[in-house]
Amino acid sequence: MSEIIKVNGLEELKRRLEELEDGKMARAMMRTGSRRAAKVLLAGQQETVPFETGKLEGALGIQVKNAQSDNLQVLVGPDKSLNFIGRFHEFGTKFMAGVHWMQKAFDSSCDAALEAYTAEVKRLLDKKTWADFKAAIEEAVSSNDEEA
Repeated sequence: MSEIIKVNGLEELKRRLEELEDGKMARAMMRTGSRRAAKVLLAGQQETVPFETGKLEGALGIQVKNAQSDNLQVLVGPDKSLNFIGRFHEFGTKFMAGVHWMQKAFDSSCDAALEAYTAEVKRLLDKKTWADFKAAIEEAVSSNDEEA
């Protein structure tokens, strides 16, 4: 049910992130870009989610976790309470066929999510000072909150 996306071919973006002297700033840029991409994936799931009672649709969300290493983990889908029901609809059971709603959502929105990520990180990389960067991050976070 979970997909791991490895992004290749973004050498310029990677190089620019590595050139930053402040690792905290680079991590914040990646986190903000990841949230922007996750919003696109979430919208795709909201279009394909099976609707019986509406509970599964209401349980869809985004969770960004900081891993111990330099990687971020972004979870998009039903929360823990309904994750197991989402699995039945995705893969099916011996009593019902799976509808693969999460795979359909991923297939239809993964390119747009990658574009959203790269556009957001590139926008943030163009900020020249810490104050400009902080203001851009705050603006992105407030717009994420308004969209949620």
